[in-house]
Amino acid sequence: MLDYLLTPKNSSLIVLFSFLTICSFAQSSFSLPNDANTLEQALSYLQQRQQVQYSCNSKLAKSCLIATSSNFETVEEALQQWLKPCQLVYRKIEGVYVIFKPLKNNNKGSVQQQRYHYSGTIVDANNRTALPFSTVSLGYTQLLTDENGQFSLHTKDSVLPLSVGHLGYYQYSDSAFRSGTKVIAMLPSLTQLKTVTIEAGGGLNTINLIEKPTVDKININSSTLIPSNSNNNIHAAIRLRPGVLAAGEQARDFIIWGSYRGQSQVIFDGITIFSASSISEDIGSINPLVVKDVEIHKGGYQVELGDRVGGIVNILSKTGDSKKLRGDIVLSNQSINASINLPFKQKSALQICLRSTFPDLFNPLTYQVDTSIKYHYGDFNLKYDGLTSKDNRVLVSVLGNIDNYSTAFSESEGNKNFVSNQRNNRYQLGGALQYHHQWQRFGRTKFSTAFSYLNSRQSNLIEFDDTALNPEKFAGFNEISNAVSEYYIKAEHRLPSTKLQSISFALGFHFNQSDFDQDSINRPFKNNRNSTFRITSYIKDRINLGKYLSIEPGLKVDLSIGKVVRPFLQPRVNIQIKPHPLLRLKLAWGLYNQYVVEYAFVDNLDNRLFFWDVPDNLAKKALRSMHSVAALSFGRKYINFKIEGYYKTTQNLTQFVEQPDSLKLVNLEGGVARSYGIDTYVNTEFLGQKIWFAYSWAHSQERFGPAQQFQRALHDQRHEFKVAGLFNWKPMYFSINYVFGSGLPNPLDLLSEENIQPYSRLDVALMGRYQKEKFSLDIGVSVINVLNTQNILYDQYSSFPDGSIRFSTADGIRPALFLQLSF
Repeated sequence: MLDYLLTPKNSSLIVLFSFLTICSFAQSSFSLPNDANTLEQALSYLQQRQQVQYSCNSKLAKSCLIATSSNFETVEEALQQWLKPCQLVYRKIEGVYVIFKPLKNNNKGSVQQQRYHYSGTIVDANNRTALPFSTVSLGYTQLLTDENGQFSLHTKDSVLPLSVGHLGYYQYSDSAFRSGTKVIAMLPSLTQLKTVTIEAGGGLNTINLIEKPTVDKININSSTLIPSNSNNNIHAAIRLRPGVLAAGEQARDFIIWGSYRGQSQVIFDGITIFSASSISEDIGSINPLVVKDVEIHKGGYQVELGDRVGGIVNILSKTGDSKKLRGDIVLSNQSINASINLPFKQKSALQICLRSTFPDLFNPLTYQVDTSIKYHYGDFNLKYDGLTSKDNRVLVSVLGNIDNYSTAFSESEGNKNFVSNQRNNRYQLGGALQYHHQWQRFGRTKFSTAFSYLNSRQSNLIEFDDTALNPEKFAGFNEISNAVSEYYIKAEHRLPSTKLQSISFALGFHFNQSDFDQDSINRPFKNNRNSTFRITSYIKDRINLGKYLSIEPGLKVDLSIGKVVRPFLQPRVNIQIKPHPLLRLKLAWGLYNQYVVEYAFVDNLDNRLFFWDVPDNLAKKALRSMHSVAALSFGRKYINFKIEGYYKTTQNLTQFVEQPDSLKLVNLEGGVARSYGIDTYVNTEFLGQKIWFAYSWAHSQERFGPAQQFQRALHDQRHEFKVAGLFNWKPMYFSINYVFGSGLPNPLDLLSEENIQPYSRLDVALMGRYQKEKFSLDIGVSVINVLNTQNILYDQYSSFPDGSIRFSTADGIRPALFLQLSF
């Protein structure tokens, strides 16, 4: 038939056929069926027959009666006729017809434009725990929730599309969020409740790379799957992030973007943690059972974060469940760990957590009579959080730990005998009180006070003799007793965000004190107590210049009052450019000061002991650093990519150097450091299976004393590659990770580019989960260092009079087993 119509002699039929076709496409009028009497029925008809997307309150739609006799040319014409008698209006947002009842404006004579207030709290859908630092998009405005998962916004728009993302949770979206207050429940990717069926849900938000360049966020829901001994799985997850040094297996402090010991701050509920792990570096000093959120700010961060020149690891504890009794019991091959959540009056909860170690059942040294390593670690956590009568939040968090560790080794090589004995004893305390007040129209205020205290005693005995050259035995002994404390009180206020800007400011008072005692050296450093008092303040603004560009300037001002009164100005600025919905470009620059420092005491054999001290701004000045950062991130449903470059300089470095004479004199050597590098990170996830790759190229250099040229820092490593995978085969979970590092320099020859030896480690873990409605049981096994690679430990070495050096080695292959019961 078509061939016939297309012949030349039937050209008139072609014209007629074309005309009828055009008319049929042009005919778009429609009418409702006779039984469609309510707005709800009319909208349902439009959705089915016209493929119209809409959003409307069900109660409003059912109560609105409409006439069905008319024919309509367009959807807009129909909506105008139906909505007017019901006093409803509509707005088309991103292709969706949003129908709502406009708010009444009682001030009809005023020409001032009506402004609407949005506020909300982001919580876990299972246990109602607040989710801090979630990314919130309201229209074109980007927000970040506070540590209580709360946000607020003032705008002229009465309805906005809402999107919420949080690491390890499914994306939440609402195309028509009306002004007011809302609690938004996020569904975690690894739920410990009964199976939940999800229909037409958003994708899994595995990382916030696209919204937060230069910031790494740890997925707490999956951190238990990272191979570890269950006592340090937070550190095990952090060491796999780009820019965090994994080589050397040094967990006592995080070496982030070339920072030295003590230059990266670990904060837990506002409490400064002066040591992030046990002395044996096998146990994290923050109990994993209490952790809710972990963020790593590697550099270029803003004024409200920390008091360090390196990175910031910000850890928040879980919010207590005020409705239900909950608990966890974890038993591993080296410890027992238990926590309980006690609800009170439906508005508050008390959490108690206790942990203690025992000799490792899988370590052969445990069964030897004269073992060379002895240790014991124990800690506790208490937390109370609740709401006042006006729904303002109160939080009290307390922690403490005690740690004893000793190790010894002896080695013979020909006529030479080497002996080294090290002993360490330590305890740490901390507490914080916070009050969060939500004003009706003026934003949120947080009043906080906290203290932290660390007391440690460490000793190192070195013995050496060479019978072929000298029958006399050399013996060197160093012992250091050190205490450091911090107290502060602070008020921070965040004004409600607007479409154009978000302002916050603070005022606080800080006090730091240190005590130092070194028995083997002469004055003036034999006994030393220093303290400083600071008045600190900051102001920060986030300026949104359209949906493609935002600028975040900030200024931090500290007035140090000690032996010298001195102000410190620290301007900082972040610029974020969004050239495409899937791309983010971030530029950051800032000045940073540090007022409590972990110094190195270097003896005449180049052995090092570390201690905390407070600079007096005379012989020892506060550290000052400059960060310059550029980061580009790309993210879509199944893949995320990030590349970051940085350049950092640090001034006023100081080390105590013992002179090679019998008087045991000590000189102070000042120095400067610089570090620069590039991090790349690729993450992909599909059908619940997750794989990521990280590569870091870095260079860390220093110059002390009269040296005219820079040399390598002890933590300088040029290349580090990391790959990890988490595989979900419910009810079984499998994970694997591999880290390779090009190696650390020889401490006796820092001018050389040669390394001691490369670093590599392969870890695997397998976990099974049995779930019932009222409890769950997890059983997991990890194998650390599967290939039994002999790696050296960072900064744990002993130098001897013959110029040789002996390094401590990391553990070989090490299995770990844990069982966790949650109810």
